[in-house]
Amino acid sequence: MNDILSITRKLEWLQAHGYVREINGEQTLSTKALSLISKVPVVRLRLAVAKGMLEEGNTFHIPEDMLKDIRRGSKELQAKYNTTNMIEILYAEATK
Repeated sequence: MNDILSITRKLEWLQAHGYVREINGEQTLSTKALSLISKVPVVRLRLAVAKGMLEEGNTFHIPEDMLKDIRRGSKELQAKYNTTNMIEILYAEATK
């Protein structure tokens, strides 16, 4: 029960600080949050999103090299924090 309360409080904090947003009823990550949990620089992510919006409308394709970097960075953080829980990892990175 305490773990659930802890996760709920952390998610609320992340929402209050703009890391997690709700768009059309769906929770989404800000580019800053994605940068923190993937270790990919926020500028690189924003450029990929902007390029995708121009080329593909309201969707974007993540380039394969960026996907590899996202996976690598997230695996490093999972090992660092010994968890696969994205909320735990994001909260730890956002508050350090």
